[in-house]
Amino acid sequence: MFALDRALAQDIVDRAMAILPYNVNVMDYLGIIIGSGDAERLCTRHEGAQRVLANRQVVEIDSLAASQLGGVKPGVNLPLMLDH
Repeated sequence: MFALDRALAQDIVDRAMAILPYNVNVMDYLGIIIGSGDAERLCTRHEGAQRVLANRQVVEIDSLAASQLGGVKPGVNLPLMLDH
């Protein structure tokens, strides 16, 4: 399994946020935030990411879901997969 390191994850975040008007997070294979536009969220668990990992599908989180899940804010969670 290929795992992103924190420096590469943060580089992806910085580049994405240069063109997107939203905060971006990158999570590791455990659903822990390893790159973020919000430094306070680094090293925290993201339950939305854990759902993406389990299903390998896009997970959209609205305000209601965000209030019921741990470590999430409203937004879209996408799997980032590398095909070897």
